[in-house]
Amino acid sequence: LKTWTKCGPFLAHAYKDIDIFEDISCPDFFPVGKKWVMVCISHRLGARYYVGTWKNEQFYPEYHEMMSYNDNQFFAPESHTDDKGRRILFAWVIDSRNDVARIPSGWSGMMSLPREMKLGADKRLLMLPVDELKTLRYNGLKKADVSVATKGETPVAFDAVMDNVYELEVDMSGTAKAFGVKVCCSKDGREETVIGYDATEGKLFIDTSRTGKNQILGKMIADNSRKSVEAAPMKLGKKESLKLRIFVDRCMVEVFANNGRQALSRVVLPASGSTGIKLFAKGGRAKASVVRLWDIMPTNAH
Repeated sequence: LKTWTKCGPFLAHAYKDIDIFEDISCPDFFPVGKKWVMVCISHRLGARYYVGTWKNEQFYPEYHEMMSYNDNQFFAPESHTDDKGRRILFAWVIDSRNDVARIPSGWSGMMSLPREMKLGADKRLLMLPVDELKTLRYNGLKKADVSVATKGETPVAFDAVMDNVYELEVDMSGTAKAFGVKVCCSKDGREETVIGYDATEGKLFIDTSRTGKNQILGKMIADNSRKSVEAAPMKLGKKESLKLRIFVDRCMVEVFANNGRQALSRVVLPASGSTGIKLFAKGGRAKASVVRLWDIMPTNAH
């Protein structure tokens, strides 16, 4: 790589509503099926990706979508092809604390769960947790046909949940304007992390405004960039239910919805003992056809 030939601009043209000079950092460019994908970050917009065609030494973007929506917590995604031919992506999930809080703690953010990337028929990337994560499951439990009344919430008692380290699957639908799951709930109702679907806006969201120390985390952030609600576009069809795979790992919540159509990750800091799980509905009724839960083993016991 000592001799280089200039070929011209990497992007053949701008994508609609995205300036061609928008920051493209940590670029990762690779083929998926018959298309090419570029995953990158913009320090202004956050993590994002393009899908398009590579020809004549240039990339022609045909589709663009964000991978983080309100701030840059899901940051610097990078990927590789494994020995099974899968494209696997990791990212650095930033906790957004300033140096005063971060340096004494000895840690700075976490790595996301590995995601397998596939290309949908609509040119969108589908992002699913890799199958190997299922080998971490134990103490599997199941509840069926759990109903939630208008403006209500229904606790789902799982005795196996002793700590916030588990995987949760929920298949839910209803007439409510918003419905979903609350995790990391305290017994007094003061703390909760809300994961739901806003039917009016057609969005999947995670609300951490009442997640333990997250309520005061803003005092530890230098630039006040952290937002309490992360919301991503995901319009469900008329007969389509909300299918969630939720991973809770003490100070991280990751959500994969409807077979990889959306994926969201957020840092959470719940208090000790805030381990409750609830289903909720607002502005109508909802029902979970099935709720499954597994405790999950650490990938590294040490």
